[in-house]
Amino acid sequence: MGSDIFTESAVAVEMVNFLRRNAIKKKPVRTDIANTLFKHDYIDEEARDAMTKNRDGFIETFIAELSMEEGEYSSGYESDKERNEFMIKTFCSYTDIDADDLPEWSIRIFDSCRESGYDIETDVLYIMFEPYDLFETKMTKLGEELAKTLEMEFITETTWTVHSY
Repeated sequence: MGSDIFTESAVAVEMVNFLRRNAIKKKPVRTDIANTLFKHDYIDEEARDAMTKNRDGFIETFIAELSMEEGEYSSGYESDKERNEFMIKTFCSYTDIDADDLPEWSIRIFDSCRESGYDIETDVLYIMFEPYDLFETKMTKLGEELAKTLEMEFITETTWTVHSY
């Protein structure tokens, strides 16, 4: 019995920071997103009400409604990628993000069985953007556009080591 060790990298943005956009300070925007998700049976009435109440309730509930693997031996990956994609694209459509212009992305959370280094925290949900074409020796135009879209000053590529047993 042995273990595999390999390195992965991405632009890792905490989901809380991805969702904390100025647009969702406005109740009509939160309401539109919540009603769309409710209409398509992605959330229930209780979640819809929590999402429309205030920005923090929106963020907390949105994150709770994303579909991630659960359990003691989960790998930290999405369990229903289509659901998550619909939720993220819905969010983007109401918050001035062109989802089609975003680099390829996935949602991840790392638990204690991952060696995540200093840049990745455990038990924090991340939206992970593929770093291809975002960096050379500095951010490319595409990288600058992603940072602007995310309302961030800059983005960095994050690398972590995975131990697989």
